[in-house]
Amino acid sequence: MEIRQKIEMIEKLTIDLHKRLSDRILVNIKPALSMSHIYLLTYIRCKGSCKVTEMANHLGITLSAVTSLVDKLCDTGLVIRHRSEEDRRVVFMKLTEEGEKFLKYIDENRIRLFEKVFSNLSDEEIDSYFGITERLARNILSL
Repeated sequence: MEIRQKIEMIEKLTIDLHKRLSDRILVNIKPALSMSHIYLLTYIRCKGSCKVTEMANHLGITLSAVTSLVDKLCDTGLVIRHRSEEDRRVVFMKLTEEGEKFLKYIDENRIRLFEKVFSNLSDEEIDSYFGITERLARNILSL
């Protein structure tokens, strides 16, 4: 098999894995959200508080797309908007207590899923997978 064919197969497999894992992580969650919502919630949790422009840059999507995602997060009570003390025009997003609980549930769901996914692999296989994934991540980050 040629390298181009292998790369195409790896790309398809990677996309399929991401989709299937995302579907499993999000199964039966209330409110029903997309992985983009989860990525935003996780980003806000990491930052503590952030502006919509920061989130758009992080996800690589438009401000209007982030605004739409944030609107749903606000409507569900997972995120609140608050204005800057220094400049009232600047609006920050912050997780609510409900948002923190929701992310904790998602984290637990994700961990259980990955425990099942890796359950039939040996420690050596997991270490090998981790090493290759880490090298690929470094290669991607250096592009």
